[in-house]
Amino acid sequence: MMPETKAFCVNKAKATAYLVVCLIMAFTVFQANADDTALLMDKQFFDLGLQAIPSSDGSDCAIQLIWIDLEQLLQENGFPPQPLFVYRSEIAYPGDDGSGGDVVYAGSTAQKGLVDSDVAVGVEYYYTLAVGTYGTQYFLSDTARGSCTGSNLGLRASALHDIDGKCYIALTWQSVGEPVSLYRSTLGYSSPPDSQLVFGGSKEDNIWLDENVTDGLQYFYTLVAGQDIIDPKAVSFASAVACDDPMPVYTEVFNNTNPFDLAYSQIIFRPVKEDPHHLTDDLSDMSYADYEVTVLNNVTELPVPRSDHSGFGRDLALGENMQFPVQIGGEKAASVFFFGKRYSTLTVSANGYISFQEQFGTAPFKETTMVEEHFSEPRIAFFNSALMPQLGGTVWVRLFDDSIVFTFQNVTIKAPTGMLNPDRITAQVEVFFSGHIRMTYLEATMHTGLIGISDGRGVPAEPSGAYPALGLSGAHNWVPFDSLPEVPQRISLLPIAWPAVTAGERISFIADMELPPGTGSVPAFYGLWSGEGAAPFTDRGDGTGLFDWTPAITLSGFYKVRVVALLGAERVFQDVILTVRSVDPRALLPRALKLQLSSREGDADPEDDHAVYAGEPLFASYTYEHPLAKENPALYGEGATRIYWYKNGQIVTAYTDRSSVPSGVTRFGDEWRFQVIPRTKSDVAGNPASSPTVTVVSTPVISTVTPATGTVLGGDRVVIHGSQLKGVIQVTFGGIPAAQVIARADGALEVTTPPHSAGLVTVVVETVTGAVSKVNAFKYVDEPKVPDPEKRRNIFGCGVTEDGSGSSLTADLLAALALLLMLGLKSRRAEQQPQR
Repeated sequence: MMPETKAFCVNKAKATAYLVVCLIMAFTVFQANADDTALLMDKQFFDLGLQAIPSSDGSDCAIQLIWIDLEQLLQENGFPPQPLFVYRSEIAYPGDDGSGGDVVYAGSTAQKGLVDSDVAVGVEYYYTLAVGTYGTQYFLSDTARGSCTGSNLGLRASALHDIDGKCYIALTWQSVGEPVSLYRSTLGYSSPPDSQLVFGGSKEDNIWLDENVTDGLQYFYTLVAGQDIIDPKAVSFASAVACDDPMPVYTEVFNNTNPFDLAYSQIIFRPVKEDPHHLTDDLSDMSYADYEVTVLNNVTELPVPRSDHSGFGRDLALGENMQFPVQIGGEKAASVFFFGKRYSTLTVSANGYISFQEQFGTAPFKETTMVEEHFSEPRIAFFNSALMPQLGGTVWVRLFDDSIVFTFQNVTIKAPTGMLNPDRITAQVEVFFSGHIRMTYLEATMHTGLIGISDGRGVPAEPSGAYPALGLSGAHNWVPFDSLPEVPQRISLLPIAWPAVTAGERISFIADMELPPGTGSVPAFYGLWSGEGAAPFTDRGDGTGLFDWTPAITLSGFYKVRVVALLGAERVFQDVILTVRSVDPRALLPRALKLQLSSREGDADPEDDHAVYAGEPLFASYTYEHPLAKENPALYGEGATRIYWYKNGQIVTAYTDRSSVPSGVTRFGDEWRFQVIPRTKSDVAGNPASSPTVTVVSTPVISTVTPATGTVLGGDRVVIHGSQLKGVIQVTFGGIPAAQVIARADGALEVTTPPHSAGLVTVVVETVTGAVSKVNAFKYVDEPKVPDPEKRRNIFGCGVTEDGSGSSLTADLLAALALLLMLGLKSRRAEQQPQR
């Protein structure tokens, strides 16, 4: 079973050191106004009106590019004229800086369009229009794509034999109204001068029989339409092995005589074409024989759910006979490999098939011509019948990094006349970028229709009718799907996800195989690629291969990797497109990091704002960084970096480019910081970086503590005079915190002393700027002594305790108070007694 792999996708092309320097310098100019980001003209806010329109002059094909008046747009927004570039790619849209594409035009914004005549028939081209210097405030861009359809010759080569067993190869094609020339080679496809001309035909000819072939030898044919073989009107390729088995045709028609029998089954198409000689060889000769197909029965669930942790499907509102194009290409490399060609636009039909041209409108299902229509274009018919999705069910699509999935879930089938309750089908087709196709059916019934794949070269027909006397046969084998095996009989590569990274990030993937059951040998691997040098690909010796590469930060664009696997006489390959996104130009600028501002005293974090003492020197430090400094220190190593010191927001030129401020310069209340503008040895400046800010403070001083004595019981109020006593944290007497501290308006501290044993103690004042101590600044004394017991007896004449030790002061006071009360009472009575 094929796993549902995931990947990334994306963009390529290499930048030289000179280009990098140019980009950096251009961005440096922009940095002059870096703070005014409102001036930026973002391409999202400006539609440049770029269109790619196929055009023709007779039979010559070209793509016309048009766009709006750019100079007028710039003038209306207050910008001067700018340079203009048009980039082109056959994989995805080139980057705004041209990465991943070729320059097809370089000029000025006075240009309003151009004609790209250097195009091939049937190839889709992606264009990026870039206005201004990439990375500056004047930069704008837009994208468009187009293709030149032209003529399709549809050359097909079929091996066959006559009644006597003699081998032939029949060549059939579609007439395009031009005379044709057919060239043959046994070494591969080559230009006409290096091949043998075996047939020259008129514009009406569409078949030729090659009788001079050798059993088991592969022949390569090139068909050229037009009088000029150097600049032909159309070209097509095909190959065949003489005396080979009949070519399989993987399309089956279902009707009353051949009832549908694929419910709860799964069909898997695996590309097994042998790798071509060169990485750039044309692959359009791929035929049905280059696929291996298996059918798995008793399938009860769809491989791809409508939603999971990685995403969800989107509904397609398909009406009757409607067609809906879906684009999977764009700024990221994503395309489907089908019969040797890549397509980034797929059109899904409400009638259960996928074509590879952008088609809109409706296309009704016609039972009488469904076979001819199926083979008239490259097509995947996963359930081509008269369907009515607008009457019931859902159609949804999910796009992954390695495939696109279409699902017709519980969709209504158009009922035959007289049927009241229409049937429904659930079918899913996964189309992988690798060329694999997986069709899965759950509940399904087909009254009339077909399932299969088409190479677009017309209905495969036996050429025997053109040569009746020879009794030819064996050209094609229309294979019923129920006759196919459940397990593969040939080796194939499992789908490989397409990575997409930003330059400097690692790309790594493992290539794995699907082998026939019972295979005891281990396949070998090797890799080719479009990058420099040998491909960073390793045969791991366990039946897998590893690609591992980290693109340099100067690289960007699309890179093709071809993975080749070998086992005995079998060889298979798979192309993987790597996308390397160009880095932001700002990432190529030097940077100053980890700015630290410190002094000799204190333990504050030098990377955070903090306080320093007045008079202390200041020291600046930073780390220089450039992503290419180690790779090319002569260009990107640190050059004449500038350092600027600021005091209270004003630059202090006396210390420019110095790493320190000397002692005695910092004053209480000042704020200091420094700024670094890093520069490379090639004199490219980076963005300014600022350090933390330090605030200059003074050390607290204790002048006096008044009064300087207090009782051991504490609770005495004392006043501490001095300087810089603001921001007090605590005051201690002999290490014991004061009970209360009040900062007075005059700067003094009013403190309540804590209890302490008798003696001299040190007073410490701790503030936010530091701590200061005054030794022996305060003296604790015992509480004052009261009269001894003898004196109290002399005073009150009483007061002996029960134990004879003398009464307490409280007892004496109570006795005295009682005596006074008695005397007072006696005096009042005397006053109140009447006189006699």
